[in-house]
Amino acid sequence: VAGDSQNLVRTFKGFECLEADSCKGATIDIRNTQLDYNQQPVEITIATVRCLETSSCQGATFITGPNVEILDFECGVAADSCTDCIIKENPTDPGGVPCDPNQIVTIDIVPPPIELLPVPPATQAIPATPATPATPATPATPATPAT
Repeated sequence: VAGDSQNLVRTFKGFECLEADSCKGATIDIRNTQLDYNQQPVEITIATVRCLETSSCQGATFITGPNVEILDFECGVAADSCTDCIIKENPTDPGGVPCDPNQIVTIDIVPPPIELLPVPPATQAIPATPATPATPATPATPATPAT
């Protein structure tokens, strides 16, 4: 949402993925660039996203960007209506929040390859210096009481 109009959009009814596979694999990128009279960002509230049928939002990604809030995400009774569906703020975010709060999202994190460096050959061992035994302390002489 952009432009110089002062008719700012603050609420949006939402998205409806009401048929099987209707939003399957979709990426919905919401870009809110609105500014108010003082050049401050304006938040858009999306009332609901509805994914009600088999695979209707399977693998979908909803990218909200800054200043966008989704109030309700409704997944249907079909077990896979929201499978692997995620909401994230930025396209480059590694994870995201599941569209269905009951869904567990797993993220494969692949560590970078480990570079093996050659080990230099061992140098000649230096013998340890033996410790010098400590000299025992001289016992204290008791003081003679004054008379």
